[in-house]
Amino acid sequence: MPKLITNSGKTLPRIKQTGKTLERIDPKSLGKLLGAEVVSTKAIRPGSPVSLFALRQYLLENLHSSGGRPALEEDASRQKIPLSDEAWQALTTLANILRAEGIPVSPGQMASAIVRQGLTQMNLLPVPKASQRKAT
Repeated sequence: MPKLITNSGKTLPRIKQTGKTLERIDPKSLGKLLGAEVVSTKAIRPGSPVSLFALRQYLLENLHSSGGRPALEEDASRQKIPLSDEAWQALTTLANILRAEGIPVSPGQMASAIVRQGLTQMNLLPVPKASQRKAT
């Protein structure tokens, strides 16, 4: 068994920045000076097959049943989030598409997965780990 290494050395003092704060540079003016051009503002188009496949894959890996209705593994609490009728209908449509493929998902679970995917893409949540369950 590997031996645990414990650092018993003296803690160094914290470094404090005492100098003058530099003036911020405007990103647009810096880009203009460097000759930069806007190429694209979106990495993946909303609704593209790539993003829909990633959402489907996330649901397949994390939607599990313990005898009742299938639930997402990390669901810890239920939150009330206001949605327009139009947004709820879009979630229902997506859920119906995945149900037709054999993935028993509800519109609320779709919303949870989409929110998680968006927060992950903004680097506000870690990338979900691959499912640990074995294929049947």
